[in-house]
Amino acid sequence: MCDENSKAAIFRLHRARTELPCLPLTRTGFSGPRDAINRALSLIIPALSLGGAKKWWDVKALHKFGVAHCGLSHSSIREIFDQVTTAVGETIPDIRRYANDYPAFSETAGKMLPAWEAGLQGIGKTLNFKT
Repeated sequence: MCDENSKAAIFRLHRARTELPCLPLTRTGFSGPRDAINRALSLIIPALSLGGAKKWWDVKALHKFGVAHCGLSHSSIREIFDQVTTAVGETIPDIRRYANDYPAFSETAGKMLPAWEAGLQGIGKTLNFKT
């Protein structure tokens, strides 16, 4: 289940994408808040630099970082990946329910779930995202 902070974040994103008025096309190329939010979401990068760059690292780089800089054992890292997989699996029904309750959120959910699926595949985990 989503915790209250996650639910609040989903609600804020949904509200921003559906209730804010559209603005005229600006010199930035955005036609309004919804376009700005979509663009911002596509530019999300990690806050911390690893190896001198802010990018999403593959599973080997994350594993190496966990061992070298966090003092984690290989089994601890596997357990963390398992916990992430479990949390995503528990949250998927909440996202689907929210998208059903708020149809304007279905576009966002339709982008979130494939991104989560790709992320899990990147760490060698799979879930059934289709049901």
